[in-house]
Amino acid sequence: MNDAYRPQGNVAPPLAAPTSFWAHLRYFCNPIDARYEELRRDSWYLVVLRDFSAGLIVAMMAIPLAMGFAMASGLKPVQGIVGGAVAGLIGALFGGSKYQVYGPTAAFIPVIAGLMLVYTPLYGFEAAHGTLVLAAMVAGVILLIMGLARLGRLARLVPHSIVVGFTIGIAVTIALSQVGEVLGLHAGFKLTEHELVELEKKSVAPAALKKLHNLTGREFATRTLFLKELGTVLAPDELKTSRAAILKEAELRMPPHFFEKLRIIAAHRREFKGDALLLALVTFLITHHLLKISIYIPAPLIAIGCGIGLSHALHDPELTTIGGKYGVIPTEFFVLTPPQLPSWEWTVLRDVGYLVAAIVFVSGVESLLCSRMADRLADNRGTPFDPNKEFWGQGLVQVVVPLLNGFPHTGALARTATNIKLGAMTPLAGIFKCVLKLLLAFFLAGLLALVPMACIGGILMWVAFNMVKPAEVKQVLAHNWFHIGLMVLTAIAVIITDFLTGVLTGMIAYALLFKFLDTPSQQQSNSGGPDDTVVEDEAAAAEPRQPVVA
Repeated sequence: MNDAYRPQGNVAPPLAAPTSFWAHLRYFCNPIDARYEELRRDSWYLVVLRDFSAGLIVAMMAIPLAMGFAMASGLKPVQGIVGGAVAGLIGALFGGSKYQVYGPTAAFIPVIAGLMLVYTPLYGFEAAHGTLVLAAMVAGVILLIMGLARLGRLARLVPHSIVVGFTIGIAVTIALSQVGEVLGLHAGFKLTEHELVELEKKSVAPAALKKLHNLTGREFATRTLFLKELGTVLAPDELKTSRAAILKEAELRMPPHFFEKLRIIAAHRREFKGDALLLALVTFLITHHLLKISIYIPAPLIAIGCGIGLSHALHDPELTTIGGKYGVIPTEFFVLTPPQLPSWEWTVLRDVGYLVAAIVFVSGVESLLCSRMADRLADNRGTPFDPNKEFWGQGLVQVVVPLLNGFPHTGALARTATNIKLGAMTPLAGIFKCVLKLLLAFFLAGLLALVPMACIGGILMWVAFNMVKPAEVKQVLAHNWFHIGLMVLTAIAVIITDFLTGVLTGMIAYALLFKFLDTPSQQQSNSGGPDDTVVEDEAAAAEPRQPVVA
């Protein structure tokens, strides 16, 4: 940050932390706090201008990422757009950091996708999303209580090696989940009674639905085989009018488990489509290289624009678009989606409990890591981030955002780093990002529906590639063999099981063995302790091989 913009003589020092419960509650509920200290200067209009420009660029970068994160989670593109905007607003108003950008993050993808892939076929999309809303709201209440109880320090107890390990595991999980889109593969096609009900809602003719009953329960390995069978069941005019809707409902999603994913990829490898791979590579490379030139370039948005043009030039009818898979992106963004519990069965209650624990963990750890990194990267000499108020803000995000047709969001490490590099100085940047993102999405909705799914796969591959920071891995490698083992164990466990099981595996191993095996490294001894090295490394990792927005 330029010294001309630092709080100086005429700026009041940060207020002392409140001590009583009611003082804490008033402090947490006040959206205009010391984080806006830069606006007290005579040059406040320059601060507003810098925040506006940062908010605009981050909004342009975030739209394709938000859609990609939502679709990779088994949700609709509009839910990523709306959720990211609302989370940015709430976090800016009630969070604990001056600089943090809130939105959908990659860490939540395997958690949410695991629920949606299982519950959507069983109970329908609305009930599956309602279950996610319920779990997010319960997690939000827990985070609110943790903030009031001043438990922000707890996130520091998670070893950095475990954080790096689950980041590597999630990156591999995301990359595997996008192999189908990148290579143009389909997991298969199958119609059940649930899909027929959905097709009836989409005004498919009753006569056609009756004929489709003959295909229920049968699974087809490829799109070609499924279309061939449809041609024998439906009349040509029926197939022509309902083809897109049937393909959309019948397509199976990539399974959530590691070995099942590998089995599906191997079984469908002969369906490989070169056009899909070309689009994914072009999207990846454009995003990668434009951001090496300048972070002021909205590279993901430009990349998907090029992808739309290239897909039209290829004229490949087998290329799936966002509109073809999810329908037209609506411009009525705010829809109330209440919580639901589809069943009181033990398995459902267990799944909700798992989701609550995962949301609390990801929100707490990632947001506090992000806030600490932001203060260091911005060389913040004013009001430091407040971990307890950050928990409070995260709690409000998890309660409100899913209710407005969103899903769990948290602080985004690399988008926050980009926000700081673009010159953001106060939470106004997050407020501007909210408004500008919704305006851009409103006017671009028609074009966004034309984006090939292979382009979204390319962007998410770029996200996965940039999640693993060499500087963070090097820090773990320089520590000791115990922490190297924790990193590897957590990464493998996340990949072959699931997010929460992997993290708990690493935490249990740490709790049982750290007294015997966790010897301090020379680097740690010289740097003043593990927390110092972690924070320094987070700031360094925010300036990777190229600016990233993940």
